[in-house]
Parts: sequence; structure tokens; C-alpha cells
Amino acid sequence: MSRARWLVRCSIPIGVVCALASAYLPAHAQSAGAARPAQEPPAVLASDQPHSLAGCPGLQAADLMQLSLPMALDHALCANPSMRQAMLSIAERQAGVDLAQTAYRPSINAGASVNASRSAGGSSSSGSAVQSAAASLGLSWVLFDFGLRDATLAQNRAQLSAAMASLGNSQLNAVAETLRLYVDALGIWLRRDSLRQAETVAQQSLRAATAKYELQVGSLAEKLQAQTALAQTTLERVRANGQWETARVALVVHMGFAVTQKMGMPELANAVPFIDASTQVDELLQYVREQHPRLRALQAEVDAQRLRGDAVLAEGRGTVRLNAGVQASRPLSNPLNLSGDVQERSASTSIVTNIPLFNRQEQDARLAQNSALTDTRLSQLEAARRELETELLRQVLTIQTEIETRLAARALLQSAEQNHQVALGRYRGGVGTIVDLLSAQAALSAARLALDQSYLAQAGARLRLATVVGAGTSKVSVVK
Repeated sequence: MSRARWLVRCSIPIGVVCALASAYLPAHAQSAGAARPAQEPPAVLASDQPHSLAGCPGLQAADLMQLSLPMALDHALCANPSMRQAMLSIAERQAGVDLAQTAYRPSINAGASVNASRSAGGSSSSGSAVQSAAASLGLSWVLFDFGLRDATLAQNRAQLSAAMASLGNSQLNAVAETLRLYVDALGIWLRRDSLRQAETVAQQSLRAATAKYELQVGSLAEKLQAQTALAQTTLERVRANGQWETARVALVVHMGFAVTQKMGMPELANAVPFIDASTQVDELLQYVREQHPRLRALQAEVDAQRLRGDAVLAEGRGTVRLNAGVQASRPLSNPLNLSGDVQERSASTSIVTNIPLFNRQEQDARLAQNSALTDTRLSQLEAARRELETELLRQVLTIQTEIETRLAARALLQSAEQNHQVALGRYRGGVGTIVDLLSAQAALSAARLALDQSYLAQAGARLRLATVVGAGTSKVSVVK
């Protein structure tokens, strides 16, 4: 999968992740109708089956040994249980909308009964038995309820919008967690590779020191110093191997694989797509405030809570209902013979008004409770907005810092390579000391790692910025 294809498969919100998630979400969100927000969550596919790895994109052993971030995201989103929970929440809210819409329709009931009775006479053998059958059909229809049904339906639609926005937020959370685990694992992988290269350089230095010692032009102390440097580098590499195994287990489990699943990383340029994210803070802040799925979900919850207050007010004003029904009954001379003339027919129609009285205290208490819940939702919305704005600014500053850091790291690596070559040549020529060579060796290892880490930090910051913003491809584009 190419980096360009990964990022431009769709142009709806959640830019970096929307294409990866769109293949694994159910069709419940499709039926939201008017309840959908201005920018909808990704389109989804119908599936009544639970999420399982069987429905996830297949990754061969060769893919896992060259696991790139797009592959990891693709699979992790499919196997993430929080996505399934968000989809089931949408299905539940859609059912609530459907249920609220039924309140506008009349209810029709049909009934039938067979009755048998015996009246006692003066003696045990006397008396009379009466058998009858009856059938009825009734209709009940709420004609007017002072806005109760409208408020209830609007509340359920707002809750559906919140659930749909939460689906987008679940995608972002899943992507952020996968990104964190992958970047941690890749950083350890790069450090391990750097230590392997440092170990090779240390072996080269040890061979040079050993050769001089055997020719009796170098001291034993120089040889031992080179051996010590090699041993220290080997120790650090072994520790890095252990750290890699820990990071590998965390990532493969997050992706839904067994803890024993082997995994490797490709070259840095192929591992993480380097994206060009806009760093215009004012533009990004405005986009976050208006379109971020987390804020849209919280705003929808606030709207739903306010509409609940309208429903409470409407409940206290009463209802006007139309009731109508027809009924027919007839006697039965023989329980097995239902023939006979209908003896009674009746029809009734009524308009019933139901107005609650003396419930002001209860209504005030429910309104006060709803007002407190609304204020709580507003506080959560404000806290989330501040958190996202702070994180956005932090990632923008990180990007700006890492751009300068990468330029400095390139210059540092060039200087360290030249310094090591000079130090090695001087030592072989008998001019330089082992201390100078080991110092240049350590500087070269640190410079290589610093360049890789600066690339990873800058690419990771840009990807995290994209997830913080939750933006479409208008805010995030691929650098070819």
C-alpha cells in the first residue's frame, strides 16, 4: 500500500484515518436521515456479525516482518473493540429515533373473548347456562401533546448525532493509540539498528587496537579500552533487544494478534508516511472548534440534554387523545357451533383530555436536575475544547522544533562521519590516541541515532497533529 493511496482514499473528516476505517463500520449510521451532522462520519458497510480478525485485511508473514504504519492502522482499526462498541451505540440510538417516530401514529388493538356462566337455581339440578362470544376493535391516537413528541424525537436525533460523532472520535482514539505504540516500537527498532552499527564500528576499532598491540606499537591499555567500549555497546544492544520485544508484544496484541507473533520494521522512509500538515494555528483552531468529532459529540449531548428539558415541560401540560372502538357480541347455544345472529353491536368515540394537576414541585425538580446535567455537559465540552487546543499547539511547536533539529542532525552526522574517519586514520598511522578514536566512534553512533530520531519525531508530530485536528485531506497531504 503506497503512502499516497493511504491518505487520499477519502476527503471526509478524520483525514489520515478515514479511509482506513471506512471499510469496517456497519450500516447503522446510514439511516440517520436528518439527524446527521454537517460533516458526516465515514460511510459504513452492513455487518451483523461481531468484529473478528477473519474480516480484517489479511497480513502475510512477510508483511508483518516489514510492518509499516498504514498496515498497522489498517489492521488495528478493524480489530479494535471500541469501534464495535461505537457502532452498536449508533444502532441503539437509531432504534430510539424509530421508537420516537411511532408516537405520531395511532395504536390499533383487536380483542376477542368467549364467556361461559351458570346461574344456580333452587335445586342442584336446576339452573341456566349462558355462553357468549365477543369481538372488539379499538383505536387510540394522540392528537395534541404540547410538543412532547417533537421534543422527544429531537432529543433522540441529537443523541444519534452524538453517537455518530463518537464513532469518529473512537476512530481518532484508536489511531492515536496505534500511532503511539508504533512510534515507540519503531524508535526502539531504530536504536537497536544504531547500536548494531555502533557495535560494528567498535569491532573495527578493536581490530585496529589489537593489530597495533600485536605489532608492539600499541599498548595493552589501548586494546582493553577498545574491548571495554565494544562490551558496553554490546550490552546496550542486548538491552535494546529486550525493549524491542516488549514493544513488539504491545503492538501485536493491540492489532489483535497473539503475543508470539513475530514482527519487524521496514526502513524508516517506508515505515512512517511523512505528511505535510498545515501549521497555521488560527486556521487549525477554527477547524477543531467546528469539526472535531469529539467536540461535535459533546455538543450533540448538550443539545439532547436541553431538548430533554423541553420534553419535561411538555409532559406537564397534558395530552389530547382520540379514542374510538367497535364491539360485537352474540350468544352461543353450543360451544362447538358458532353459528347464530349477532345480538349486540356497539360503537364509541371519545376525545379525552389529560391534564396533570398539582405536579409543579415534581416538574421543577426534574427541570433542576436536567439543568444541572446540561451544565455538566457544557463543562465537559469546554474542558475538551481547551485540551484539544493545548495539544494542537504543542504538536505545532514540536513540528517547528523538529524541522530545525533535523537540519542540525544532518550537519552533525556529516561532521561525525568525517571526524571518525580522520580519528581512525590517525590512530592506524600511530598519530592519534585510542581515546580520540573511541570518542569519535561514540559521536558517530549518537549522530546517526539523532538523525533517525529527528525524522521519526517530526513525522510522528505531523501525524499526531492530523489526529488532534481530525481534519480532512484539505488539511493533510502526502509529501511524495
